Amino acid sequence: MGKIVLFLGPTLAGQEILKARLIREKQYNFHVIKKSVYSDSRIPKGFEDYYFLNESQLNELIKQKQIVDKKDALVKGKCMIYIVNNKDIDLTKNNYLEITDFKGLDNYKAYYGEDVVIPIFVKMNKDERIQLVLDTERKKRKPRL
Repeated sequence: MGKIVLFLGPTLAGQEILKARLIREKQYNFHVIKKSVYSDSRIPKGFEDYYFLNESQLNELIKQKQIVDKKDALVKGKCMIYIVNNKDIDLTKNNYLEITDFKGLDNYKAYYGEDVVIPIFVKMNKDERIQLVLDTERKKRKPRL
């Protein structure tokens, strides 16, 4: 039986870096859970790689109890990001990596069971986090800081 490894921790503590490195290490057979997005308007910029749900599809998934977790997205209009138990998640063959928060951890455990979900809290020194934020902003075309 596969496992779902969840990285938790403050923003910019290194979860994305760990996730990317582990996915590149093929020996662990980690996969990314492709997310589904519901928006009341158009597909938001940066969400093109997600599944797009219309309102009737979303309501059907809710009715079938296929929603594992959901998050608000910071975009104009109503936009929610959903983790859906769909054909992409096959715990008989694969392990999965995801980044979430404590509420998401509870949702994953409730849906898949405590024996499948492995939480890892990622912690980083405050000075290193500040430096990481600054370095990240410097790389952007239009830095906000």
